[in-house]
Amino acid sequence: LLSLITISLLYFLYKKAFFKGITPGGLRSPLSNILIQSWVSFFYLRLFLFPDNLNFLHYYPQLNSILQPQGFFPLMGIIIIVFTLLLLRKRIYLLSLGVFWYLLMLLPKFYATLKVPAMEHHFYLPSIGIYIILMEVFKNFYIKNKRYFLYFALGIIFILSIFTVERNYQLNYPTLVWRKGTEKEPQHIGNWLNLGVSYKEKGYLKKARKIFFKALTIFTKDIDWKAGIYVNLAGTYFMEGKYDEAIKYLSEALKLEPHQARVYQIYTNLATLYERKNDKEKALYYLNKALKLNPYSERAYQALARIYIEENKLTMAERYIKKAIEINPFEFYTYFLWGKIYEKKGDLHKAQQLYQKSIEIKSDWYYSHYALALVYMKLKNPSFLKELEKTISLNPQFKPAISLAKFILKKDKK
Repeated sequence: LLSLITISLLYFLYKKAFFKGITPGGLRSPLSNILIQSWVSFFYLRLFLFPDNLNFLHYYPQLNSILQPQGFFPLMGIIIIVFTLLLLRKRIYLLSLGVFWYLLMLLPKFYATLKVPAMEHHFYLPSIGIYIILMEVFKNFYIKNKRYFLYFALGIIFILSIFTVERNYQLNYPTLVWRKGTEKEPQHIGNWLNLGVSYKEKGYLKKARKIFFKALTIFTKDIDWKAGIYVNLAGTYFMEGKYDEAIKYLSEALKLEPHQARVYQIYTNLATLYERKNDKEKALYYLNKALKLNPYSERAYQALARIYIEENKLTMAERYIKKAIEINPFEFYTYFLWGKIYEKKGDLHKAQQLYQKSIEIKSDWYYSHYALALVYMKLKNPSFLKELEKTISLNPQFKPAISLAKFILKKDKK
């Protein structure tokens, strides 16, 4: 116990010393986090006794003062339980063990200011303590009534199995899951965000926007979640090619001063939008800002390389490609871009090798096959037909490949 508490305190001091101020947007204060996690510790017990199937994001109160009852009573309850069990631990050893296991496994949550404090999977390891308590509570009943206990246990397992099968089936339908989330926990902005995202991913952009706008009118304080809604709102306009509208909502997200990871996401998205608008200068500006926040972003290095390839600045492009490969040597798109560099340099054999490497990593991306087909054509290698066929089989709507295939067929007939 003492070792775990010491490690926790050392981590807390380390975090404060080295990471203070890194994340804009302001995290919860240590007191606020302790109060919220005290409430969450009892909330998990309610979930254990009354499971809430298919509800992943739960509302929790914003607690900033010890005088707030929802924070005061759970915290005092934990303190009283701990001291009572320390005094009685020899008499009720297994009960004490179960409670201490439960609380110790939740201890890291008391100093880690998590964006989502109450998540179901955070309960899995601590729940072992609850099973120890139940084992001790039902021990005498089991010894005296083994048959009835067996029937009872089988009944519980059967009921939980039905819930599990239902849950696993419904997880295949994200829109259903998050719609239920908004019905059960309408106070959690994350349920609305994820419902909108599920519509966006299906291509129902108007429905997605309706959900996002509704969430923005309901919630005013959840800065990082609101920023996420603006980012996804921008995404719906990006999918329609309305880049100025997308930029407008990303700018709104930035005004909220969300956490660092969200700011990085906004910068990279802005860079993509300006690249699509052919404003390379602004695209480079936002990519460099993104790299200041995350110098290990292969996506940003890839985007920089792509822009420099388009501007025919191949030395600069290759410099960023090599950085991307240092970060992740198994990313197909990096090798594809590297192949483009060598193709532009006129080294077709090297370009061929790099396109093949890209395909080796990800064989179902049609554009790598198309690029390889074009290189084979330049090298007068008959394998270009195979790659062209593969391109069309992967994307039957890809017009350049279809036009090239028609041209070859027409030429062969002549």
